[in-house]
Amino acid sequence: MIQPAAPRAVITSEPDRMTIAIPSRRSLIVVLMLGIWCAAWVAAAFSSVASDDYPFGSSTTGVAAFACFWALSFAMVLYALHRVLSGGEVIAVDSATLTVSPLLVPFSRRKTFDVAHVRDLRATPVSVDLLHVIFLSGMYFPGLVGGHIAFDYGAKTYRFGAGVDEAEAKQIVKQIIERYPSLAPDNA
Repeated sequence: MIQPAAPRAVITSEPDRMTIAIPSRRSLIVVLMLGIWCAAWVAAAFSSVASDDYPFGSSTTGVAAFACFWALSFAMVLYALHRVLSGGEVIAVDSATLTVSPLLVPFSRRKTFDVAHVRDLRATPVSVDLLHVIFLSGMYFPGLVGGHIAFDYGAKTYRFGAGVDEAEAKQIVKQIIERYPSLAPDNA
């Protein structure tokens, strides 16, 4: 018989706030793909340098363009690999703010929202359009963007909770709304 899945998120309730720590999903396939990509990218760069054959030409401008393109691409893939291996999210909710912070030190980019403007906190299926995958995130599959928990804030929808399934997202939303009823969808 299949046992029910244990929650991945750790919810801590303090007198003045609630904190939800959601670990990232770790996928061996994604880690291997990103690792192989990094190795191939480094090998291609060394091959270009050794043969003095750069994709943008051998002029100073071409070499500089190649170096910038290579460094930016490599940094993005290393960031994705770091996020998959050690990332996750911390959501902190109190009576005034809802904060979503990635677990990436030193690359942490915290988003703080005024609870008075948060509307329709909900669990949702993840929907991804092709344009978003190709041009904006590029790496949706490791859980780098979006998630199963969403809310509206002004004229934009924000998503988080990529490390949990939809069922656990429903449990998390229920606990947040029990503690902070003003975030319930019917209070919009």
